[in-house]
Amino acid sequence: MNRGFYRAELHAGRDALAALRSDHEALFARAAAGNPFLSPLWVHTWLKEVGHLNYPVALTLRNGEGQLVAFWPFIEFPALGGQGLWPLASDIANIMEPLVDPADSELPAAVLSHLPLLLETHRYLWLPLFRQDWIDNWLRPALASFANLHLLRPRNRTFYTQLSQGSWDDYLQAKLGPKSRKSLRYDTKQLAEQGNVQHQVCASADETAALLPELESIERESWKGTSNQRHLSHHRLEKFYRRLLPELVAAGQARVSTLTLDRMAIAFEIGLLAPRYYGLFHVAYLPGHKKHSPGRQLLLRNLQQCHDEGRTHYDFQQGVYAYKERFADETMPLHDVLICQRTLPGRLNYWLTRLVSRRARR
Repeated sequence: MNRGFYRAELHAGRDALAALRSDHEALFARAAAGNPFLSPLWVHTWLKEVGHLNYPVALTLRNGEGQLVAFWPFIEFPALGGQGLWPLASDIANIMEPLVDPADSELPAAVLSHLPLLLETHRYLWLPLFRQDWIDNWLRPALASFANLHLLRPRNRTFYTQLSQGSWDDYLQAKLGPKSRKSLRYDTKQLAEQGNVQHQVCASADETAALLPELESIERESWKGTSNQRHLSHHRLEKFYRRLLPELVAAGQARVSTLTLDRMAIAFEIGLLAPRYYGLFHVAYLPGHKKHSPGRQLLLRNLQQCHDEGRTHYDFQQGVYAYKERFADETMPLHDVLICQRTLPGRLNYWLTRLVSRRARR
């Protein structure tokens, strides 16, 4: 498709984004695996429960027939001499690329070619968690096409595995050596000797809502709670997840599962779903059961369920952990990207960020 047929628009304010919802839902239905964090449920729940202090701005593209083919929401954030833009929900999501119609291969380049629109009235644009393929294929050429100041910094890595179409036992043997499989069998047996162990998956919104207080308690006691890496029990996000997760489960966009011991949950996992895709979003377990590896046991049960369902793309998402490195077939670097106006306030924001970055690396 020729880029001349795209019409780019900026939409500012909650009412403007709410007016896009039906078109947004149609686009997400076509592109769900592209960025699950830009689903209508995720975006509009965030705006209602978390984002009331920040003014939202969205960049959209429509094709020649008026169909919404790209959607990219941001929030305003203070900057030197004005306002900057951060991607909406960037503090809790794992990837930040725009939502685009996968049927049109030119859309990633087309969206990024309209970055100057966002910088007309904002001092800077911060793009965290951009994957390497977006950087190499589309962002670098876009930045070269207009005057800007930009800074690219490595951030983290994201991990993937392709679930084989052979048997589950074959897959497990390929990923775990004899000692690891023996250790897994021992942990499974030892935990089973403590009581009745079950793998349970929430089947409805009501079941999910009823379970969430228990999951919040597990998270608070886990190492994530003590190291300030909370999601569900975070004071700012608790209402957000209590509203969002039941709706995601009801819509088939998330799976909430637990490993229970005598009906009490000792570990939980939250995965994001799309056709043939599973994204491991969050996991936690009670530290009192650490010696039996409940998190790993639950992970493997969910991996097997994905395998049996024919989900071929398993996304461990960002964060470097030994279990991800063990199971991943590939990794991809993630980058933070800062783009600033070539104005005096834009330059001040650019140089301040560079100064802070240099001090942080020392």
